[in-house]
Amino acid sequence: MEIQKKFLEKCYDSDYYLHQDYQSQNPYRPYTSKAQCIWVLDEEGSIRELSTVSTIVSSLCQNDSYEDEKIFFPKEIL
Repeated sequence: MEIQKKFLEKCYDSDYYLHQDYQSQNPYRPYTSKAQCIWVLDEEGSIRELSTVSTIVSSLCQNDSYEDEKIFFPKEIL
């Protein structure tokens, strides 16, 4: 990794001053059984599952997972 070379050039210990972080999460997981569903009464008086009524919940169900990778180091390395 190029950043490792810069650590060596500046005499910094990368084991101590370099931190890598990775996170991943799903914004929403739909229910696993009908008994756990959230039922709502829509404007026509019908009982429907929440994700079929709410565009926000529906879009969360369809989104892919979020991934983020970062590295942290002293600004003097740059």
